Amino acid sequence: MHNYLGIYWEDLGDYEKQKDHLIRALEIFNQFYGRDYPQNADILLRLGVAWFKLGDKEKGSIILSQGMKLAEKRLGEDSADSGPKFLASATIWREVGDFEKQRDSLTRALRCFEKHYGKEHPYTADILVKLVEVCEKLGNHGEKKTYLTRRLEILEKDPITNEVEIGNTLNSLATEWSRVGNNEKAKSCLIRALKIFEKCHGEYHAVTGVTLSRLAIVSKELGNFEKQKEFSTRALEIFLINFGEDDPQTGDALKAVGHSFQNLGNSHEAIEYFTRALKNYEKNYEKDHLNIGNTLNSIGFNWERLGNSEKQIYFLTSSLKILEKHHGRNHEEIAGILNNIGVAWDKLGNYEKEIEFLTQGLEVFKNIYGKNHLNVAYLLNNIGIAWGKRGNYQKQRELLIQALMISEKSNLPQNSGFVLAVKKFLGVFKITEGNAFIYLCQPQEDLDTCFVFTSSFSKLECLFSSNDCFSLSLVFGDDG
Repeated sequence: MHNYLGIYWEDLGDYEKQKDHLIRALEIFNQFYGRDYPQNADILLRLGVAWFKLGDKEKGSIILSQGMKLAEKRLGEDSADSGPKFLASATIWREVGDFEKQRDSLTRALRCFEKHYGKEHPYTADILVKLVEVCEKLGNHGEKKTYLTRRLEILEKDPITNEVEIGNTLNSLATEWSRVGNNEKAKSCLIRALKIFEKCHGEYHAVTGVTLSRLAIVSKELGNFEKQKEFSTRALEIFLINFGEDDPQTGDALKAVGHSFQNLGNSHEAIEYFTRALKNYEKNYEKDHLNIGNTLNSIGFNWERLGNSEKQIYFLTSSLKILEKHHGRNHEEIAGILNNIGVAWDKLGNYEKEIEFLTQGLEVFKNIYGKNHLNVAYLLNNIGIAWGKRGNYQKQRELLIQALMISEKSNLPQNSGFVLAVKKFLGVFKITEGNAFIYLCQPQEDLDTCFVFTSSFSKLECLFSSNDCFSLSLVFGDDG
């Protein structure tokens, strides 16, 4: 009677009364039938959940474990009946938020089902789905990829499997391959998924568009910018059909196409798509939203490529105000924008403004990396050049020597483009004080030495100004 009353109060949500009746039922069964009575396992499992619902996770965990041990003792770990018990306990552990124990129960259930039903049975595939979900929560992506691969093999052999389910599994598997940097395998999974979605949903379905967007990202990672443009343009067409120009998803698609043109060196087209994305974001978000800040930055970068320093400064300054709210002052992207604004002022001949922004960028880099980082050396180089253009060659010399000393401490190869340029500056300084600005020796033949990667989405890029001086522009922004 107490056992049934516990179920009754559980259905009503009164876990205090449920707990009291289950404890009484357990005492009676222990007294008359002993602690190993089979029904005690079910009571212990429900009682453990009741304790969790009442907020006592420690007691709930202990009692749940007791219930599972009793069930295993009665049924045997590998018996046909143990599989459902392990599945039930996994559900309980998920509800109470103990994902490690949920995974343990699911793994044991998987062994039972594989033994009694076979490794390719639909029941086994269903458990693999649950294992994929719990591995995602635990951040165990290696195990997740393994379970996804096994599930895909089962689905492909099952004649009644829904093809869309295979497509979704391929999509998830592509994510895991991308996480470990194997973009070729990610691309292979996505192409297979795309064919399935085009067949099942149609060429212009939103799911097809999302898959094309993901293919564009993978193509970019593989360095195939033509494919990036092809896939992102097709995705944009689908989003326009399904959502219209003003939907936020369309804004993201417009930005993706802009990045593809940027990567191909077509800044005119890039600006066109970034501008459309900006208008979209301004309709959908607050004026200081991160998407707006990143898009302004991208537009500014492409105006720099086109040689329009006034527009570059306008868009970068607008971007700076927004991105500083999101990242704070001491962020590498902020330092990069400050540097680039300084370089733009240099091209306009305003060396005072140039020094102002470069110095701000220098302080940010020092706060992020410390005073002996290569990025600090690059900024010191740029500031030194600016002081030289203002006629203060002593200040220029001091800063270039500092930059050279940092490059040596950082083990930068002494034949790198940056070191050779600084040494040439210093070497000719006393002879030609009024004309100390020179090019790198044959920069086109040694371009690889002109790049230093600072993160997965940023790099330092060498540029040469109309004054024949060596300077560095920093390229930062959202991943294109």
